[in-house]
Amino acid sequence: KDSVYGRWKVGAELLITSHTRIWNQHQGRTIVGVQRATKAGYVELRLNSAITRPTTEIESKDFAVEVALLSRNIVFKAGTDINPLHGGHFMIMHTPLIEQTVQGIDVQGFGQQGTLGKYPIHFHFCGDVPGSVVAKNTIRQSFQRCVVVHGTNKLRIEENVAFDTKGHCFLTEDGMEIDNKFIRNLGA
Repeated sequence: KDSVYGRWKVGAELLITSHTRIWNQHQGRTIVGVQRATKAGYVELRLNSAITRPTTEIESKDFAVEVALLSRNIVFKAGTDINPLHGGHFMIMHTPLIEQTVQGIDVQGFGQQGTLGKYPIHFHFCGDVPGSVVAKNTIRQSFQRCVVVHGTNKLRIEENVAFDTKGHCFLTEDGMEIDNKFIRNLGA
């Protein structure tokens, strides 16, 4: 069993981004079958319904869609609050030189709209954190932003998917933060 085959499982949710400038023309699908493809390292997916009008890079470099796996094995789902625009928040704070790893989680309904510092994933005044990483996570239905880096340096933010969120997705808060790397993240 190769690693590519292991990532795509029956029941997993997919996002196909919009093929137009209209953001909400995305498509959501669920995997109902997976089998190895004839080409090594590839799989064939059967979905709960057909994808309508996918656009590839060959058809249009400006409107090619992205396909993202939304499902993760570990889910953080916010409970209800008196304020319907408030969810949970996940903050790592004041941990200089301590290597942190936030990887492979599905964060749903986090962030608190209108409340400073209450974001789905937030590194807050950690100073230098070489070796720390926020990677391969999904942030969905966020009420305020996605991954916020504040007063933190040398953090790697890589291959995260943010979908159906409010506000900026991947950002440094004050602009004084240095040597952070934002690599292959998708905000949709």
